[in-house]
Amino acid sequence: MVLRNKQLPKLDQSHNNNPSIIWAIPELAFVGSTKSEAIQSYSEEEVFSVVASFADTIRGRLKALSSSYFLKLVCLRQDGRILGVHIYGEGASELIYLGASLVADGNTVFDLQYKSFPAVILHEVYRNAAMLAIDKLSGFADLLREA
Repeated sequence: MVLRNKQLPKLDQSHNNNPSIIWAIPELAFVGSTKSEAIQSYSEEEVFSVVASFADTIRGRLKALSSSYFLKLVCLRQDGRILGVHIYGEGASELIYLGASLVADGNTVFDLQYKSFPAVILHEVYRNAAMLAIDKLSGFADLLREA
């Protein structure tokens, strides 16, 4: 364990790695940095965010979930590292724990793109957000906007 800590960059162990949940209808949950906090730590050019709708998941379509329910990833442009996760909608209190793991472990959107979920669950929204982030990093999102 000591050797592992020496090899990896020190991760932020602040309260930001602990998920916060607001028990309301619908639920709100977040972990890690907000976009403005990330910009303060890095710069506006180095930070970006993407928003994926629950309605664009299989489970979201089956349950006819509101298009206002979303998952937002705050990422570092340099390597796609996930700095924050913000969720608004049904099941946010359960969905946030994957986000907490991703933020705490310093995972990237590239790690997340290959994650598969064995059932029709809302966690698919994480993969959708990762794919949007990768499109943004590759410049593909800009090409689509211009077309």
